[in-house]
Amino acid sequence: MKKFFIAALLLSAYSHAFVSGPSSVNAGENYVSIGTQTERGKVEPNENRSSFQDAQIDIYKLKYVRGFNEFLGLSRSNVFFEYGSFSSAKEQIGSTLFYEKDQGSYFTLGLSGDIVHDLDKQFGFYIQTTPSRSYNKNKFSNPRLDIFALGLTSAFNVIENFFQKNLIHFGSGDGSAQNSYLAIDTGFGYRLNHLAGRQFTVSGSLFLEADTSERKDASYDAAFSPAGTQDRIRAFKHGTLIGADIAITNQMNFNINYLQKLGGYDARSTQIYTANIGLKF
Repeated sequence: MKKFFIAALLLSAYSHAFVSGPSSVNAGENYVSIGTQTERGKVEPNENRSSFQDAQIDIYKLKYVRGFNEFLGLSRSNVFFEYGSFSSAKEQIGSTLFYEKDQGSYFTLGLSGDIVHDLDKQFGFYIQTTPSRSYNKNKFSNPRLDIFALGLTSAFNVIENFFQKNLIHFGSGDGSAQNSYLAIDTGFGYRLNHLAGRQFTVSGSLFLEADTSERKDASYDAAFSPAGTQDRIRAFKHGTLIGADIAITNQMNFNINYLQKLGGYDARSTQIYTANIGLKF
């Protein structure tokens, strides 16, 4: 049972693919992972569907997590660091170029902690910041990178091998063109250890993501909005998220996830694929 929450929290961290949440390890442990995040589907920068275009964002990540015990009175706490580099395709409709192809990088650091952590339930939080960012912030085809973000996580056992998990995340945006937003992910996971002969967890959830501020873009308005008007760019989307986490060895795990928008409007991308491999020591 104790291993359940190590698996569940690692899975929860990566399965919430459209934001960056923390991995979780025990006191005195370290965790290093490398991963990719591929965003495809459609960029939807204006309510006029003629503005929709293919999304192409490719992100490469390196993350380090260190576990502490009873820090600030918490039952378990972690600090984490992530470096990422990414590329994004140009935004162009026909012969009209809105934004050139771009490359960027970022650095994120944060703290997570469990307020409640026992054999059958968990409730925790995380705070993180991305102070170092280098890219064209006016593009729509960019990853979510926040000056400040706050999240709440929870999980509890329903029956043996079956658990329910939740994540609520608020991101401030990048301080310029990207909007602030609220994301909610709620779903279930099932452990297949008894069938696979090793730690193996699958999960499925529903997600909702809604911008809490708005922006405008003069170049897209000139091309796609009625004369004399400006489109209010404020994303709202919902969809599904499925994932799997498998132990390669006692110290190493592999995780994959797929997110699909089912409805709403999203300026960035409508499909996200992630793959991560991590080592605990």
